[in-house]
Amino acid sequence: MNALQPNFKLTPTRSRKKERTLAKERVFRRHATRVICILLVLTLFCSSTPAAPQTAVSMATEWRANLGVLLHRDGVPNKLYRMLTGQNPSPPKPQERQEDRDARIAKIKIFPGDITLQLEDRIHLSAIAYNGDGEPVGGVKFTWTAHDDERNRSGPLSPHGEFRAVIPGVFKITAEGAGKRDQTTITVVGVRRRPKSTDKPVSVQEVSNADLPEAATTLPRSKKPEKHGDRGSSSTRSAQKSSTFAHLRAAPLPIAPDDGWNSGNYGSSHNPGNGVGDGPGKALDGGAGSGNFQFATPIYSAAGRGININLSAVYNSRLWNKSGTQITYDIDRGWPAPGWSMGFGKMLSMGSSGAMLVDADGARHNYSGTVTNYGNGYYGFSLHTTDGTFIDYSGGSSGYGASVSGSATMANGTVITYYSSGPGAAYPTSITDPNGNQITITYVNGNSERIQTITDTLGRTLTF
Repeated sequence: MNALQPNFKLTPTRSRKKERTLAKERVFRRHATRVICILLVLTLFCSSTPAAPQTAVSMATEWRANLGVLLHRDGVPNKLYRMLTGQNPSPPKPQERQEDRDARIAKIKIFPGDITLQLEDRIHLSAIAYNGDGEPVGGVKFTWTAHDDERNRSGPLSPHGEFRAVIPGVFKITAEGAGKRDQTTITVVGVRRRPKSTDKPVSVQEVSNADLPEAATTLPRSKKPEKHGDRGSSSTRSAQKSSTFAHLRAAPLPIAPDDGWNSGNYGSSHNPGNGVGDGPGKALDGGAGSGNFQFATPIYSAAGRGININLSAVYNSRLWNKSGTQITYDIDRGWPAPGWSMGFGKMLSMGSSGAMLVDADGARHNYSGTVTNYGNGYYGFSLHTTDGTFIDYSGGSSGYGASVSGSATMANGTVITYYSSGPGAAYPTSITDPNGNQITITYVNGNSERIQTITDTLGRTLTF
């Protein structure tokens, strides 16, 4: 019987308490190693790169939140969590259900309200939901419809609220969401400006703001001015030309403050001595030693799905643009005051020489491409940036540059649509990333630079 008995001993297993203790120690060592590595990298980064301290400060403001998320994920004990982050762990809030959110909606409103558009214009509309206290509520899905009252048929409105003024008339726009609805009216007037596909262009020319010499800054007096500021007739100009005091007019007359960019001075936008903002490859020196003092004031920042919103008011002190012997004040049409930029950039008309993109901080993008003259003051353009940003954009300007609109495609596939919002300037109405996430911006009366609403990719709305 003894020979048949097994020849081994049963080894006692570790207690569960000891296993938990060892697991906590492994988690602590793993996170401690991560923190030490991050500190070493930051130390080397700050000592080797001149501009690194500013980046390190911005990173330090987020490390606690990021570390907290990481520790929550790995199930770190509360005591260790408090020691590493200085905060008490809190369980995540349950996500609000859509039906509960819709139940809080008291009304919805369409922005920018009743407006009048010129034929061939387009605009993005925005609907905002409000609760009983008048506070905006995000995450509400809206359904858009448009009705042509004169022809008793549907109107040219996209599912995202983009209206295109393709024919004259009066259109009733309706937005419905969360069991509520609102209605506004868009009146389309004017005559056709854009050419048909069968129209033959008057001329096609290659343009680049780097090719025009600094001396060639005045338009020939025999040509029609490209802005709406023409104050003299042809007979008056002929009389001036034959005047005995013609030699006193060798120097060009100064440009009126509201003339802005045109084909006579657009080459000076390439001159570094006129530059504003922090363009590509430019050191972030705040304008030190460059003659352009600048600073930014943050207004609003929020992370979104695909596209984040970072809204700031940026000031550039270089308010004068020198083009040959002409000096122009506030040539970039600053807003809310000369020298200031607030929003998401803009597109500026250059008259018969295309259009120029300007970033949110006022930095201008050098460009080249082709401009097609279709007559009657309408110019179509197909351009691309030449400063290493690889932006392709196209559109058109009418009224010899008085209004401009178009769209731009960034190097990463993001598309920005610009709508004419003021004399010679267009501002973004939508920003769409390659995955379809979209930010929508509306402006007061639909034709000004004053932002009225911003709706981000999560449906949250910022109202001015």
